[in-house]
Amino acid sequence: MPFMELPRVDASELSYKQFLLEFALPGQPCIMYNCRMKSPAANAWDPQALLLRKDVDLSHEVSLTVGSLAGDAAAPPERQSTVGESLQLLADRLASPTQRTGPPVYLAAWDYVRGGSQALKEDFTVPTFFERSPAWLANHVVLGNAATDMQWLYLGEEGSGSATHVDTNASSAWLWVARGRKRWRCLHARDCEAVQALGECTADGEGLVLPDLFSDDVLERLPAGMCVYVGEQHAGEVCFNP
Repeated sequence: MPFMELPRVDASELSYKQFLLEFALPGQPCIMYNCRMKSPAANAWDPQALLLRKDVDLSHEVSLTVGSLAGDAAAPPERQSTVGESLQLLADRLASPTQRTGPPVYLAAWDYVRGGSQALKEDFTVPTFFERSPAWLANHVVLGNAATDMQWLYLGEEGSGSATHVDTNASSAWLWVARGRKRWRCLHARDCEAVQALGECTADGEGLVLPDLFSDDVLERLPAGMCVYVGEQHAGEVCFNP
């Protein structure tokens, strides 16, 4: 089964029409650079800096993943924590190598807008390709209330990550890396149903475990013709994942 490099696209040379025709409508994932985002404040984000901000609600409850992949239905339950406790743990481990023992820590899917830290939105601008949703659509409760409930921040140590998943409401997503880098293995949108069909129910019947795309022995069992895209996203770049 083939691997293919995630297409890398110079966003400064890409028109909105090209984006729709070549990526959004056919469901083609890509990594975009030169997105012309204004993000000087967000570029300085780290656990300690966020802890010191008065406009971050440190009491908001979140889930902290330790030693497993975020969203893995077969993994032990995620640890319930607060934003403040999670950021402090990450800050302590970052400040002292002796504290960074054991598995990596990952604050995944911090719902910062819903969680009272919406001021962080002012730290960056949205790439022009993704800022065109009318207010009635972005705030539509039935369609997910994306303006409030589908905006997340992720802070993790090296080795942290997410399990194979389909995004909320089978939606497309754009993901910007403020600092560090992120390795990707993802599928074309046309293969979404095929990979879900390979999922296995958890023992309690409440979850669905999808094949781990980073596991080579699992990749060999995926259907013929399914292509797995691989790539590495660096700070300042955006990954579009339909």
